[in-house]
Amino acid sequence: MNDDQQGLRMTMSARYLKAQLDILAKLGFSHAQSFDILKIDPKLLSDPMCRIDVDDILPLLAAAETDLCDPCIGLKMGYQFRPGSFAQTGAVYSHCKDLLQVIEINHRYQRLAIDVGRARHETVKSASDGKKNYMVFETYYDDHDRYRHITDMVMGAYGTTYRWLSWGGGEKFMNVQFPYSKPADSSFHETVFRCGLDFNCEKAAIELSESMLSETLSTYDPEKLAIAVSRLDEALGAITAEISFKKAVQSAMRSALELGQISAAIVAKRLDMPERKLLSKMKKCGASYRKVLDNVRKDVFLQQYRQGQNFAAIAQNLAYNDQAAFNRAFRRWYDMSPGQWEKTAQHQSVEA
Repeated sequence: MNDDQQGLRMTMSARYLKAQLDILAKLGFSHAQSFDILKIDPKLLSDPMCRIDVDDILPLLAAAETDLCDPCIGLKMGYQFRPGSFAQTGAVYSHCKDLLQVIEINHRYQRLAIDVGRARHETVKSASDGKKNYMVFETYYDDHDRYRHITDMVMGAYGTTYRWLSWGGGEKFMNVQFPYSKPADSSFHETVFRCGLDFNCEKAAIELSESMLSETLSTYDPEKLAIAVSRLDEALGAITAEISFKKAVQSAMRSALELGQISAAIVAKRLDMPERKLLSKMKKCGASYRKVLDNVRKDVFLQQYRQGQNFAAIAQNLAYNDQAAFNRAFRRWYDMSPGQWEKTAQHQSVEA
């Protein structure tokens, strides 16, 4: 997970979420069911600056999987996604010169849609296999089974988009790798990618032939590409400003904790803005004050634990009112008590 993801975690733009909910509705899971689980105002989906915490979307995908009896629900959503259905970034791909440029554009602007990882081009050379080209999707998360539907949603969209863009060349994918456990039935994976599949891999990746990667796309339009990139740069600037705000919030929270008092009012004062504006702006960034503070406290806990401080001292340093409040927070973080956690091998990885 990179620095931009620390504390406020991964997000999806409201407009991108709307496109996915429309697909989910076509698959049989209604908008009403989705909003009942998400607990958000549908009007937020039209706000170009609104971001939704991806962890809040996981229960929705799990419910859809259960309701539709479909363990491939994420992959089916990605498979039915079309670049044109998300105009903010989707249209730019068709104007690119080749798939290599598509991957580069995707790497640069993907966070405008869903900020859970980045696409990049990777070349692997070996004496036995020669040169292989991959589109690698580097995720910010490590628990690949938990985020399987998110990975599938992204990879399915890649597969559909790449095949659509290069349909005239007749080229096929060479191989696709997935970083999660092999499903009991992988037939739909075969339908989507139409090539060899490998599971439990180190990364999510699509192997592309040299010709598929470099062949000029029939829709290539450098003039329209320049216009689209200019607009996307403007949108990316807004996202960059948002990231700076996120880091400022985290810094203000850490400073407040160092003085032993923490509240939204204190954090807002440190940022020189009204408390209401702070909370509203955080909501648009896809995070709640409570979640951000919880993540900051967890990070500070790990830092101080490495330094040899005991749980009682750390609880006080994190500005908890009493030990019981710290213990409740600890169970949210690790699903066990501090004592149980210390007895396990988990803390050994912290010290490593």
